[in-house]
Amino acid sequence: MSNISRQMSSFPQMLMPCQPKFREGLRWYGRRERVRILDVGCGNHSPGLTRGVWPGCEYHGVDVGWYNVDEVDKGEVDRMWWVEGDGVGGYGEIPEGMYDLVIMSHVLEHIRGDGDGDGGPLGALRRVCGKLRVGGVLWLSFPSERSLRLPSALGTLQFCDDPGHVYFPVVGDVVNVLLGEGLVVERAGVTRDWVRWVVGLMVWVRERVVRKGLLGLEMRARGLWFVYGFEYSIVARKPGEMERRSDGIVEVEEPRVSKGGWWKRVVEWLVEVPGEGKRP
Repeated sequence: MSNISRQMSSFPQMLMPCQPKFREGLRWYGRRERVRILDVGCGNHSPGLTRGVWPGCEYHGVDVGWYNVDEVDKGEVDRMWWVEGDGVGGYGEIPEGMYDLVIMSHVLEHIRGDGDGDGGPLGALRRVCGKLRVGGVLWLSFPSERSLRLPSALGTLQFCDDPGHVYFPVVGDVVNVLLGEGLVVERAGVTRDWVRWVVGLMVWVRERVVRKGLLGLEMRARGLWFVYGFEYSIVARKPGEMERRSDGIVEVEEPRVSKGGWWKRVVEWLVEVPGEGKRP
């Protein structure tokens, strides 16, 4: 199935906005053709979905192996970097200071280690921070603290539903690594997507009220993350003037916020939930 066919395969999917992990890149870079992207943990059709947002991007993937990707996705990858699950092996091969946008979505919780020293989840995060260009943007997400007390469901809703979750990221520890690597935290909080939240309410009625309450079956997690606040995300940026690239990209002092960013910020401010932080 082609990338276009996948996107058109269901009418509800056509109505959905792009995923939150892409929105931050759009905010800073718009749909600039030559944006360089490093996608750490690039399973679940991420190569094809990313290419749908930035058709002309230079896309590099990072993972321990292929997970839930097809041949079309593989064809969208310009360069694949293979790493080890310890947070150390393979990261040194990835070029330093090269990428405009680094996506690290739900990776930390899958890396074994106590978070101290050179390896482990926080060691991997330190290495990934070094891959950003000056002025580059990092999107980082992982299960929120509330995921520890959510109901269990088929898929993953409660943190321990996924046997691959071997480390619980603590927000303070993660932020301290980002600050230590010279990054500026732009925003942080439970990930918000109000369209998916509304759709998720209908899914919740089906799963919690009908499937579990009336039929006595186990809930399915798909579509419920934004209703329950499963995901925490952080947006960070490496400050400073960007250098001129060898590929001829025009030099800018900072990534430019795409048109419409001011009213988008106003809307986000109006719907912000007190105590939870602004939606990334």
